Amino acid sequence: MTKSIPSNNHIIKRVTGSPGDLRNDRPAPAGLLGIPDNRPKEHVSTRRESR
Repeated sequence: MTKSIPSNNHIIKRVTGSPGDLRNDRPAPAGLLGIPDNRPKEHVSTRRESR
């Protein structure tokens, strides 16, 4: 229970702090902010090259 509270606070602080930092830390929440995910695109490119 105590671990869940600080975790949520950290995410909220990061989201309201600066999206740039959040993107580097976690690409998932970045999508919620409306920022394009660079990680998924890279994965697709790598898969295409592999093929």
